[in-house]
Amino acid sequence: SSVCLIALAVACSKQSASPTSPTAGVARNGQAVGEDGSTLKVSAPVPVSPINGVKINQGDNIILTVNNSSATYAGGVPLKYEFAVVNAAGQQVFVGQNSSGAAQTSVQVTAGLDAEQPYQWHARAFYGDHVGPWSAFAGFRRT
Repeated sequence: SSVCLIALAVACSKQSASPTSPTAGVARNGQAVGEDGSTLKVSAPVPVSPINGVKINQGDNIILTVNNSSATYAGGVPLKYEFAVVNAAGQQVFVGQNSSGAAQTSVQVTAGLDAEQPYQWHARAFYGDHVGPWSAFAGFRRT
């Protein structure tokens, strides 16, 4: 009968192969990483301008603007934003950062972009070395 008790104890101590709640990804610097690589509990910013393949003439400033992220647990955290622009080949051609504005945050693209080319951009919030999820891509065309 002691064999049955040992077998029952071993069977009850095994964990299920499928967890009942989602688990975090691989740790980065000791922090949980979400499936999207984020380590900061904020929503993704929302691209406002330029979007939908709008044409921007050579010589005109390109100002990337997002509606700010919102923090999941703590409001009032001084977030900063990282913006990235990629060309049609998927190569990153510009990265810029700016401190959070009141409701929206913008950055001016300072890289020289080729004419008659489509570009995609996205942004994410960060705080220290913690990063939020990237926004959806938005697009524009340099003319």
